[in-house]
Amino acid sequence: MVAITDGEYRPLYMRKDSELIRVDGFLIDQTPVSNLDYYGFTQAAKDWRKGVVPGLFSEPNYLAHWTEIEGVWQPAESQYQ
Repeated sequence: MVAITDGEYRPLYMRKDSELIRVDGFLIDQTPVSNLDYYGFTQAAKDWRKGVVPGLFSEPNYLAHWTEIEGVWQPAESQYQ
């Protein structure tokens, strides 16, 4: 984990001239998580599976790129990397 200090930041998805947003300090993973890693997490933490996770913690497109195979939502093999 890496510490992100509190301060003003501009979200990456905004324009260069967008307003800065005040953010409290937090910890973030230093290494990206693959779809396969996240799939393993959803198998262990069933509350985070597609269609189950509360809207407060997800957005409408949460895991939209996953497909349902035999009743289980999972990434396509090409998404494992």
